[in-house]
Amino acid sequence: MKTTSIAIEPDGNLRQLPEEQALTGWRDGQGPFWIDLEGDAVEEMVAWLLQLGLDPKLMDLLQTGEHDSKILPFDAAVYFEYPVMSEDEDRDPELFGWLCLDRLVVTMRERPVTDSPLAKAALPRLRLQEPNVTSLVSGLIIVHSMHLRRHANVLRDCVRRLADRMDDDPGSVPLADILKLKHKILVLDGVASDQLAAFDVLRAVDVPVLHMTQVADYFQIALGNSRATDRGIDRLDSGARNLQQRHESAQQDKTNRRLAMLTILSAIFSPLTLLAGIYGMNFEYMPELGYRYAYFIALGAMVVIGGGLYWYLRSRGWLK
Repeated sequence: MKTTSIAIEPDGNLRQLPEEQALTGWRDGQGPFWIDLEGDAVEEMVAWLLQLGLDPKLMDLLQTGEHDSKILPFDAAVYFEYPVMSEDEDRDPELFGWLCLDRLVVTMRERPVTDSPLAKAALPRLRLQEPNVTSLVSGLIIVHSMHLRRHANVLRDCVRRLADRMDDDPGSVPLADILKLKHKILVLDGVASDQLAAFDVLRAVDVPVLHMTQVADYFQIALGNSRATDRGIDRLDSGARNLQQRHESAQQDKTNRRLAMLTILSAIFSPLTLLAGIYGMNFEYMPELGYRYAYFIALGAMVVIGGGLYWYLRSRGWLK
């Protein structure tokens, strides 16, 4: 399991420090601190959390996974979770868990997530309004909402590029690309819906360790981002469906053209086949069979009939 420990400075800046130093400082009444846990071993995470002296009921919920609710407030702790986009596009979204204690925030996830605020380039730019747990939670949630909106913008650009390609050549966009795009939109829709539901409930939380009502105006930024993303996903879904309909229409047009060509060829060769069949019977009493130029006359008649049908169908626009 990978742990990252952060100290919140009095001016709101974040500073990385060793895990033992953070835990010792927290037990001595210092803080606030933020510790991030990354690993897929639930037992290892639970063993780490046991050292914090948490409420046994909360520990039971964390071990059994029987918490359907996204918000679990206790007397001296608040636990909540919501999905975030995974760093690996082929994986399902990651569940991001929060445990808020007095002067300590513990975040938990199985694998890396996209645009993590813990990145070396991102951490120095993150500054809190106030050096407390509530400000840290609201600030990180705003970061998550902005990252999700950025994902929606990337998919919007992808829809636009596919639409431009389809305008130039409807057959140049494979169906697999459209279906992959639709899958990404569905995944993003699920994450955005769950995040928005969690944020709506979280904004009303007001307990000793987490006063979200005190940062309602600041937290409104996260809600605004989430609602804008949710609305944008509806437009993305409509655009993806339109791309699929255009692709299916282009394939249907291509099939219709092929069938039309086969129909034309059948119309041209049907009378020629009839003539060839008649002459192929080789009846003894067919006067034209004994004529010196009968063979060439028959071939010429076939060419004239076939050419005439071709000219007629072309003049009527069947070959366009």
